[in-house]
Amino acid sequence: MLPATSLTVSSLSDRLGARTLNTAGMLSISISTGLVGLSWLGPDASTTAIVWPLVLLGVGGGLFHPPNNSATLNTIPPEHLSVANGFLSMARA
Repeated sequence: MLPATSLTVSSLSDRLGARTLNTAGMLSISISTGLVGLSWLGPDASTTAIVWPLVLLGVGGGLFHPPNNSATLNTIPPEHLSVANGFLSMARA
């Protein structure tokens, strides 16, 4: 779900701004039924009960990461951009 959401975020980021998408993404990941929904599942949870929180986590990650990365890298001077991008990629792994 992350790649599908990430592809549409660039056009949304131009219209709404990175801060709005970052907030929506983090709310989807943390407060909503993403992590909370997964934390309430027991060992006898059905596949449907597992899939929907994971979809919300994927959508939240797709809304959060691309604008956050762009906002972070836009603050770096051009001569240090390759090092910052490498560090950002390493931190994600």
